[in-house]
Amino acid sequence: IVVSGIRHAVEESLEAKRGATTVEEVISAEDIGKMPDKNVADSLARVPGVTISSASANEGGFDENDRVSMRGTNPSLTQTLINGHGVAAGDWFVLNQVQQVGRSVSYTLLPSELVSQIVVHKSSQASLVEGGVAGSVDIITRKPLDFTKPLTFEASAGAVYADLPSKTDGQYSALGNWKNEAGNFGVMLQGFWEARHLRRDGVELLGYEQIAPGSAVANAHPDLANVWYPKLIGAALFEQKRERKGGLVDFELKPTDAVTLDLSGFASKLDATNYNRNYLEWLTHFVNLGQVAHNPAGEISLIPQGPDPGYVVTNGTLTSATFSCNPTAVCATGNHSTGYNVGPTLYGVYDQISRPDESASANFVNLDGQWRADDSLTFLGQVGTSWGDGKTPTQDVSETNPGLSSGAGYQLQSTGSGPNFNLGSTNNTTPAPGGTPV
Repeated sequence: IVVSGIRHAVEESLEAKRGATTVEEVISAEDIGKMPDKNVADSLARVPGVTISSASANEGGFDENDRVSMRGTNPSLTQTLINGHGVAAGDWFVLNQVQQVGRSVSYTLLPSELVSQIVVHKSSQASLVEGGVAGSVDIITRKPLDFTKPLTFEASAGAVYADLPSKTDGQYSALGNWKNEAGNFGVMLQGFWEARHLRRDGVELLGYEQIAPGSAVANAHPDLANVWYPKLIGAALFEQKRERKGGLVDFELKPTDAVTLDLSGFASKLDATNYNRNYLEWLTHFVNLGQVAHNPAGEISLIPQGPDPGYVVTNGTLTSATFSCNPTAVCATGNHSTGYNVGPTLYGVYDQISRPDESASANFVNLDGQWRADDSLTFLGQVGTSWGDGKTPTQDVSETNPGLSSGAGYQLQSTGSGPNFNLGSTNNTTPAPGGTPV
């Protein structure tokens, strides 16, 4: 058994915790350097009481850790700070750009090479920026006057291989630091670049809906009134190419032993071009509402379809059902009687969505000052600005119909297994090319 390289890191963390006035955990840059951390969230995974996830709740999981939560709460309740300042960050995912994600910050914009120390505050104090309901994560960056030598250059390189896309991508970082002989002025410049290829294969359940009491389905099957059923079940293929690049610049001045001024600026951008394909069973289209029909007067009629005998309801949820479509039934032929015009039932839809220019960014400019009046009195001052963008300038969408008049069925599985679904005899993984536009 060989144990090496941890004593000094432990001593540093214990010293920081010993002097703290709140409940906190501390991670040093030495700790981070010994592990294959790709961003700050990876480093936080080893802190008790901190949970990380590879995305926010809206888009499902990806390969790189992205969100941080504390004490089992939602990530939106955890405040992220950099050198004690709030930080703004955009999000590349289109739904996060139009919904409230609270204080949650995307850690894919924050590479681990930035860190000198991470302080996890599990309780609050007056000196912290408000907003950390569950707690705060303060990322302390390296400072020019912290280096021992007048001139320092550092560089790092790494690579990641991803199985599904069969791609190997690099990650690089470089740092240059200079300080004068007097040790009272210094400049640090750091840059980083990273590429990633992602692929996610999965089966998705996109929400649930209740069968309305008084609807045709509930009237035909009274036991299904107020029962929940899945709105959409899809077999999705998501592919993405990511490129993260940015840098940090820091100027530190210490005109006297009692006064320190620090000006820092940071910029990080993540380009996240992606292409998503989803082959979906569209249950809301035929269970609750059914096909929409128009007569010559413009009136609307709804022709929903109930499940075949043998369906299963478990704890108020329709967990297994089959919806047959006889070639002579309305679902296959449409309904043109009594002046109404209803086309054949649409059981499925094939979505293809390309977002070639999605991106996210985080930026800040901060000024910090400290005056140590005497051994027992210190004044601190902070001023800064931070801004972030999440952009989806282009969204190309194609929807085709692979399940016209096909019938449908599904079975929900236990926890840990995806659902099974079918569109009659249609192959769920290979929709016919050139399908009928929706």
